[in-house]
Amino acid sequence: MRVATYFRVSTKSQTDEDRLGLAVQQDAVTQMCNSHNHTIVAQYSDLGFSGATANRPQLAQLLEDAPRGLFEALCVYKFDRLARNVTLDGFIKYQLKKASVRVISATEAQTDPEDPAATLTANVLAAVAQFERSLIAQRMSAARALKRSRGGYASGRPAFGHRASGKSLVINGDEAAIVEFMRQLRAAGKTYGAIALALDARSFRPRHAERWNRATICQILKRLRGQQMA
Repeated sequence: MRVATYFRVSTKSQTDEDRLGLAVQQDAVTQMCNSHNHTIVAQYSDLGFSGATANRPQLAQLLEDAPRGLFEALCVYKFDRLARNVTLDGFIKYQLKKASVRVISATEAQTDPEDPAATLTANVLAAVAQFERSLIAQRMSAARALKRSRGGYASGRPAFGHRASGKSLVINGDEAAIVEFMRQLRAAGKTYGAIALALDARSFRPRHAERWNRATICQILKRLRGQQMA
């Protein structure tokens, strides 16, 4: 299993002989991973940070990397190395769970992966997230209605190849040319990856990124096929 490791010591002066010193944590975690044939693919260490604060640079990087699928589990010396605050602990584990990342301890029994407090915190956070999504949707709906009442286009973001003009969609000439180039390459049997490379080579840019990717091209061409069949 691909594993990331996380270490935390509260003071930078903690040394090898300290009970929870960095070297002690690293040795225990490495031995545990080796004994279970886990492959350590990433390591994160916060030195001189309390477990009660979320303001830890390596923890932030860890949570940013987790959804990218770099690792399947996170191994810590003890669970309290991750957080010493129940709410913070629940939040971190909730974020990792969403990314399908398990949390395992090198020195503690792997019992129920979520204690009742962590489960409650995760459920509360999920409910708050759902509430925020509902509020955002409601605000967007109200904004579209207001825009519509003022004579503007209010049917969402125009698809690539089009732009809004008043209440209507019109062809965006530059983007339409890129879409046609995609269509021709695909009709010639090119893969989505090859099309992305060809677009980048010609300095054709997507709207919100520096480079093209296969998923975006697939979505644009799929929408084009749907329009042609309609």
